[in-house]
Amino acid sequence: KSSVRCIIKMNETQIVSGSTDRTIKLWNLENGSCTKTLVVNNTLTCLIKLNENQIASNHSTVTVWNLDKGSCEKTLEKYTKFIKCLVKLNEKQIASGSWDGTINVWNLSDGSCAKTLFVHKSPINWVVKLNEMQIVSGVDSGLVKVCNLD
Repeated sequence: KSSVRCIIKMNETQIVSGSTDRTIKLWNLENGSCTKTLVVNNTLTCLIKLNENQIASNHSTVTVWNLDKGSCEKTLEKYTKFIKCLVKLNEKQIASGSWDGTINVWNLSDGSCAKTLFVHKSPINWVVKLNEMQIVSGVDSGLVKVCNLD
């Protein structure tokens, strides 16, 4: 039996879920139906909305999905460890937090890693955008750190 690990709101009538059965599903909130299923390579724990027809998911890579086409548009790769969390920084960049304690800032246009921040000595559980220049991250020990992006 699979369990849902993450849900994001796309708009007033659609949500997207990620599950341990290695699927991403697009749901119609008006009638409760699943309108599209994408099969992924690994179990998901995080999804973020990039725009009206794109999302990003995590595992050992960041994958950008086109929901209209139902396909992978690009894969952002650098990690050797599992990615635990994602956050959209702006229209051009996202950040990912990893088991190795790093945060990578990714350029969505070409899939390159703009910078790596060596933040924690343990796995990062979450990353939140504070403003255009700062993010905050946290780990199991309760340690929270604010990082400047400039």
